[in-house]
Order: sequence, then structure tokens, then C-alpha cells
Amino acid sequence: MSTTRDHRVDEVTDGAAATSASPTVAAARAGSMHLGPPVELAARYRRAAETGDREALAGIFRSDVLVDTHVPNWRFQLQGRARAAERACVLPRPGRFTTFDTEPTDHGLQVLFEWHQGASETVVRQLHWWRLVDGQIAEQLVFCAGVWDRQLQALMAVKAPLVRP
Repeated sequence: MSTTRDHRVDEVTDGAAATSASPTVAAARAGSMHLGPPVELAARYRRAAETGDREALAGIFRSDVLVDTHVPNWRFQLQGRARAAERACVLPRPGRFTTFDTEPTDHGLQVLFEWHQGASETVVRQLHWWRLVDGQIAEQLVFCAGVWDRQLQALMAVKAPLVRP
């Protein structure tokens, strides 16, 4: 299974550009191919979530969308585009995506992101699976690793260091 590393679907809100783009995004920028609807949808989601634009987020979801969210030691579900848009805006603010990787699936898109909150350096890491219907998210499955403050990040660096290719 190949992974699309899409660190720069769009400019990061604070104006800082990520350092790399996926082959798909790089080719589209060069004019050799068209960004497909799932990648465009991911870019719209990213922009709207970064700015907290609930109205723009609502347009990404179907009216009857089901969001099934799994957080440490809990699970909850909600339905409807307004509630889905509101839930997408609960990331600690101010902040920005530092990783935003996408991979198309047979029925939608898989999205892995990390969100960093400004001065506190809090990190949120989530994996989303989106089932798309007619260019909108019909079902969103979310796995959230929790909110990692500096102290927890330091402990993980010692006890379970990250290894990245």
C-alpha cells in the first residue's frame, strides 16, 4: 500500500509552508495532472479546520453525515453537518496542522494529521477515514490519540521514541 505524503495540500494558515508535497500534489502544481475530488475536499477541510470556519466545513459534509469518534477511554457519535462541522473545530487554538497526510481509498479518503497548538506546544494526533458520496463526507470515522502536553511528549520521547522513515 502506497502512502501519499501530503504535507502541503494548501498553505499553512500562519503563512509557513510545509517542506514537502506528495507526488500527486507536486504533479498537479506542475500542471501534469488534475487534483481529484478527494484531494480537493481534503484541502478544503484543512483550510476550514485551521481557520475554524464552521460554515465552510458544513459544506464538506452531507446533511446526514455520521461521525463516529474514538478518543482515549471513550467513544461518541453524532449526526448532521452542523454538528460535524462544530466537532471539526474543537482543536486547541491557536494552532496549525504540522502534518496532513492523505491516502485515497476505494470509497473515500484516509487522513492522518498532527495539530500543534501555539506557545503551549500541545499536540493532537488523529486518523480519519472518510466515506465519500457525491463529493461530500457521508461517514467519518475518527481515532484521536488524545491531547499531548509538553510533559507527556517528553516522557514519550524517552520511553517510546518516534521512528520516522
